[in-house]
Amino acid sequence: MARSSEARAKQTEIVDRLERGILELKSSTRWAEYLRAAARFHRYSANNLMLILMQRPDATRVAGFRTWLDLGRHVRKGENGIAILAPCVYGGQTREDQETGERVTTERRVVGFRVVHVFDVSQTDGDELPSPVTHLEGDSAAELLARLELVAGDLGFSVQRPEDFRGPVNGDTSFELKQIRLNSDRSTDQQAKTLAHELGHVTAHHETVNYSAERGRCELEAESVAYVVLAHYGLDSAEYSFGYVARWSDAKAIRESAGTILEASGEILGLLETLEVRLAQLGVTRPKMETPGPTVDLSAELASVGSAA
Repeated sequence: MARSSEARAKQTEIVDRLERGILELKSSTRWAEYLRAAARFHRYSANNLMLILMQRPDATRVAGFRTWLDLGRHVRKGENGIAILAPCVYGGQTREDQETGERVTTERRVVGFRVVHVFDVSQTDGDELPSPVTHLEGDSAAELLARLELVAGDLGFSVQRPEDFRGPVNGDTSFELKQIRLNSDRSTDQQAKTLAHELGHVTAHHETVNYSAERGRCELEAESVAYVVLAHYGLDSAEYSFGYVARWSDAKAIRESAGTILEASGEILGLLETLEVRLAQLGVTRPKMETPGPTVDLSAELASVGSAA
């Protein structure tokens, strides 16, 4: 079903609202607290990432014993550490040259590796880690969730909620299996948001890109699609979406991906509208989803934000 220029204008406005929200979040105290905590987590090499995933496939955030203590958390007694390799570095000391009297720093070089152990956040207890995202609560999106599952079927994907799919992950998509998994521990609203996100990966055709190399762009686009789809039906996912997108990119990247975001979200919204027609033709009575009323004109504010970005 072809979408009207009015519908596309509404999508564009919602994307603009997302961009504005990211800029506001990144200047907030909440974002600063998150960055201070993130700075304590090391970036691991490709080899160590492989070692971590081989030993604990569900790991999400790992750090050493002392780092967890500094963050107000402690490793639970009896937990087995994840073995990784740390470089043994020689040199880097500064001393005075006996002949010239000058201060000389010796060259730092790796002379070997030693085994050290890190622990995943799931192996720890203590203070909540600062986070820019808040999981959605409530069941106001129950009807939208049901219809998004039908849209997934139209796109050739099944939606599963496996009993063993728990933990910090909200959902994932397998292009090979044509399957989307949702964490059933999450609220109805969070599941609807997550399913819209995973469908965003599908309609943005992320199966055709090198996800490892372009993960930031892919996650930005998928979450932005979810925000647009939910906002179209008057559901606000800003508490989650703004922080999630901000972790991966910035407002400039949203502008660069705006075309993809509009096309991908437009495809999902078009399928939802087509679904309405099909249900009506079949005489199926389902609660009607309400779309939001007139939206606030943010053009002046967005113009000032854009000039500052």
